[in-house]
Amino acid sequence: MTAADVALYDEAQALIAPEHRSYGHVILDEAQNLSPMELRMLARRARGRSMTILGDITQRNTTGVTDWGAFLAGSAGERVEVRRLGVSYRVPEDSLRLAARIAGDGSEIPTGVRAASMRPFAVAAVDGELGSTVAAVTERLVAEGHSVGVVARPAGGPGGLYTALPRATRAVAIVHAEPLPAALADAPELRRMTAV
Repeated sequence: MTAADVALYDEAQALIAPEHRSYGHVILDEAQNLSPMELRMLARRARGRSMTILGDITQRNTTGVTDWGAFLAGSAGERVEVRRLGVSYRVPEDSLRLAARIAGDGSEIPTGVRAASMRPFAVAAVDGELGSTVAAVTERLVAEGHSVGVVARPAGGPGGLYTALPRATRAVAIVHAEPLPAALADAPELRRMTAV
């Protein structure tokens, strides 16, 4: 049984025994990756379809959602109010501007309320030394007091890269063995470094 089958089974069960809602309010995050049928399945769990649904359709999106209003109106009920988060308190403005270069046309990127502790930078790794270059950059950031997370080859094309860039809350370092994507290659926000 696939995830899509579970949603269809739940739909059939709801037609037979429609009263199985069990929560007063449902909060759902990363909703951009749900199918309309999966959203209907979750909406049935909320009394009166009272839900708070969060998501960023610019992030890696497996279902092709392009408009929240249309997606929610068809699945979540008749009373839908879409509000855009215009301010990011977690992600620095530097990282958001860099991510905005990868986002598609019409994407609404929030504004950060603070600057990163260091300007984003990119390091070109010499052939065959990608791993050692990542290790050297990691060691440098740790020595400067940063917590470090490494994201390797995000899946999902531009949406996957957009999703990865604003994960950092203090600093972004990109280590690459191949040329940077065109959207980042000429980014003035991104310092270029040849060595760590």
